[in-house]
Amino acid sequence: MIKEALDNDENKYTEFKTITVDYNKGYITAAVMLSRFIDLLGNIQGEALFPILITTVRQNEKQEELFAEYIHYMESRQNVTSDGRCYNALADCSNEASLLKALLEIIAKELEKRKNEPKEKPLFIHTAHLFQMAAVVDRLKDQDMVKLMFIMNFGVTDKTKGAILNMIDKANDRAFNEKLTVKYEDYFVSDLEPQQLYILHKYLEMCIAKLKGLPFKDDQKLLSNWEEEKAQEEVKKEETKNEEEEKEDRVGWGNVLMKKKAKAPRVNEPNFPSLSGGSQSGPSDNWSRSKNSSIPQRANIEFPSLGQNQNFPSLGAPPAEDFPSLSPGMKDPLEPAPVQEEKPVPPSLSEPVKQDEPLDFLRSKGIIVKQGKNKRK
Repeated sequence: MIKEALDNDENKYTEFKTITVDYNKGYITAAVMLSRFIDLLGNIQGEALFPILITTVRQNEKQEELFAEYIHYMESRQNVTSDGRCYNALADCSNEASLLKALLEIIAKELEKRKNEPKEKPLFIHTAHLFQMAAVVDRLKDQDMVKLMFIMNFGVTDKTKGAILNMIDKANDRAFNEKLTVKYEDYFVSDLEPQQLYILHKYLEMCIAKLKGLPFKDDQKLLSNWEEEKAQEEVKKEETKNEEEEKEDRVGWGNVLMKKKAKAPRVNEPNFPSLSGGSQSGPSDNWSRSKNSSIPQRANIEFPSLGQNQNFPSLGAPPAEDFPSLSPGMKDPLEPAPVQEEKPVPPSLSEPVKQDEPLDFLRSKGIIVKQGKNKRK
């Protein structure tokens, strides 16, 4: 197909093969190959046949490289569509809000392209300048925002401001767009410094926030630099990670404690035959597992005295001469003597009775005293 497009010209076809071989060997870049291929076949046939050429390349990496270069080339050729319309991000903007949003997207994409480029200084705006910018934007009208009013007070040069305003003014200029050999947006922003673009990005973010009615003057994200935002996000991620780890630890220990169950005595207990399971009957038969509980239950177990326990034959009764206090009938010399309680004496018997007033004493105790017959006269 390519040979037919070259009118079966052997010289051109040989040149075409030389281009492909040089690219496969790494002698030329994808941009050089695309340029030479289009020059060889012409704009119309070259743009139409280049995707077919990409499929003939064996290495996947080479194919992706050629395809990316082809997309970039076609975008740069689409500043004006076939029906004569200007094709760029600002051409169809009908109001200030859509225009500011399109500008913000253009600048954000350009900064994204350059994020891996080495910088002398990090992108930074002093906090005081950010608060001043917010105060200025709060007083601007919609038309003033599009004109980038007071943007030069925050470090934007006249060249940068002029490039952005020209990009807005010539968005629908067909004659200007047809002359461009690169993408419309790249023509204006590709030569601007990253710090200039960063200031514009902050300015446009505040303008859009005001149009949406958001409290941008109190927004910590708008009033912070990107590096500070990244640091705050990293701190939040670290805190979230620590909380998740602590939660997993708590759940893990909870599972361990829930799964841990009490164990019944083992079957083989050579030192404690009474606790071992098997055919023997005795206290070990009282060990059992409840159907509703995983804890072994033991009930009604009698423990014989140490002197008569078959499990401890070596532990007999101690000799009486060694422990006289433990022998029956012997009194422990260290045992304290029992304390005898004194019986209380009735107050009526303990108090002395006066001989001269016996009847008055009895009357004070509530006893009715009557005179006897011998006393009566």
